[in-house]
Amino acid sequence: MQLNQFGASQLGWYTSRIYKGRYHYEEVEDICGVPSAVVGTIHGLECGFSFDAHLHNGDPLARKTVQVPRGRPMAASWTWETSAADAMRYDQLDKVDWTNLEEALYALEAYNGLGYERYHPECNSPYLWSGCQHYDRGKYVADGKWSPTAISGQLGAAVILHAIGWNL
Repeated sequence: MQLNQFGASQLGWYTSRIYKGRYHYEEVEDICGVPSAVVGTIHGLECGFSFDAHLHNGDPLARKTVQVPRGRPMAASWTWETSAADAMRYDQLDKVDWTNLEEALYALEAYNGLGYERYHPECNSPYLWSGCQHYDRGKYVADGKWSPTAISGQLGAAVILHAIGWNL
């Protein structure tokens, strides 16, 4: 994997935030088994590393989710860590063999949605590949709204995980 100029300029910010939040991510791993590096990467992509938002969809942590999936977590009370573990279990990331590269990348893309695979196979998913040679342009700019010229403003999960030492 080769970082492009954007990836090289952003990588330090992502990796430092994952390092800073590692104790939260390790607690989620202890609860549900999803590797802390994966939890931290998803946290950055879904919530901009805010611990005031649900990992399910970025809704405010102060109340149950209102966007899809609605009404999560099911518990009467929660912390960021228990809500994050609920998000991992809800999307069955706790069932993924994270040592299998193909399964891991598919699970990460599915977490974001499979619109690229289903409707735009000519475009590698920016959720995975933004910031490296495998992604150039094209992205969903809103739910169900595709732009062939838009360029992702965040690094992809595969790029982040590779940078923090995940074997991708």
